[in-house]
Amino acid sequence: MDEETRRRAVKYLQWSKMIRSVGQGALAVAFSLYLKDLGWSATGIGLLLSSGGILNAGLSLVIGAASDRTGRKSYVLWYEVVTLVAAVVMMLYTGWPAIVFGCLFVGIGRNQSGVPGPMNPAEQAWIAEVVPPLERGMVYSTNSALGFFGMGTGAVIVGQMKWWQTWLPGIQSYQPLFLLVALSALGNFLLLWRTPGGEVVAAKDPAGTKDRGNAQGNDGAKAKAEVAAAAALGSEPAGRQRNVDAVTREENILMLKMAMVNALNGIAVGLTSPLLSYWFSLRFGVGADALGPVFALTFFITGLTTLFTGRLSQRIGIVRAVVSVRMASVIFMLLQPVIPQFYLASAVFTIRSALARSSVGARQALAVSLVRQERRGLASSLNGISMQLPNALGPSLAGAMMEAGFMALPFFSAAGLQFLFGVLYGRLFQRYDPVHRAGGETTCA
Repeated sequence: MDEETRRRAVKYLQWSKMIRSVGQGALAVAFSLYLKDLGWSATGIGLLLSSGGILNAGLSLVIGAASDRTGRKSYVLWYEVVTLVAAVVMMLYTGWPAIVFGCLFVGIGRNQSGVPGPMNPAEQAWIAEVVPPLERGMVYSTNSALGFFGMGTGAVIVGQMKWWQTWLPGIQSYQPLFLLVALSALGNFLLLWRTPGGEVVAAKDPAGTKDRGNAQGNDGAKAKAEVAAAAALGSEPAGRQRNVDAVTREENILMLKMAMVNALNGIAVGLTSPLLSYWFSLRFGVGADALGPVFALTFFITGLTTLFTGRLSQRIGIVRAVVSVRMASVIFMLLQPVIPQFYLASAVFTIRSALARSSVGARQALAVSLVRQERRGLASSLNGISMQLPNALGPSLAGAMMEAGFMALPFFSAAGLQFLFGVLYGRLFQRYDPVHRAGGETTCA
């Protein structure tokens, strides 16, 4: 792929994320309120969102591995088709079968920042395919920022619901939001159809000594030397196979460590994020018209902090950048539930969310840089599922806590888990950061 085509692919993939995130931003604010207006309880909403997270995680693992063999593009295109169908059905029909289908199979009400549901591993591997290792921290962070900007736009739209509630009263006032999701899916399908790349990736470097991107240049050189020595002794095939097996084992260990650390973050996010609109509604008695501007401002600021984190990752490394912003967010997580005024609580939420979410792109960049190109779909899926399965437990736990009257407990629990995540992430992955500063030089495998 020539440089011009590669840049066009990156641009189209980033635009598609922003387009997709507009509808997701609207429903991130409104979906739990929509279910509340339909008569769903906090526990029921939490169970639905949890079930969607569990199914999404299982499908992600399968699709991530399959996309390594069959290509990435078709999976992402199919997601847009299913999203279009689900959104149209939910716009016309308010029954529980439509709601369950949309939440379980598309991620409506759960997916945020432009993530294409269970097809996210395929999209992440597609991006890695067209972005060199040293550029990934910035590109993935920019990609994530565009998703937040799109979500901010969607939240602004929710804040204007009062203007059409005269013609579409009650539950009908949510119909334009599902139409927005349908139109976003249609536009994305047409855009992604024209996006280069995403086809089957051949394993051109079985030893993992080229474009692995895990910052272990010395190990790569050693691997090359071992293969050359084996060839000189007339045993090149056996030497190469031993090297491939060693690299694969190392990658598996790294992915397992990443999964264990991500689980802590997943539970923490699940405890606070999916039911946040519901929490604000219960604690302060506010609706979508008040929450729309708050979420919009939060998403826009999160986009800006994500760009900052991307630049920070180029200067001090991905891991240090992630740990820095995540630890700062823990302080505001502790403050969130104890502030009695809506606007002050909203300000704390905005700062906390902007800090915590700004590391999403950087963490994705590290995950795909730990393995060889032909295993990036698997790495992306494991990175996602290790977040999604624990995350799926969060809404059920948080819903039960809220109904029992423990409104602050989800936040305090999440703060402890986020702190532990930051400590372990820094200790386990610093040496695998693609960006290293040694004697003023930046190196990458």
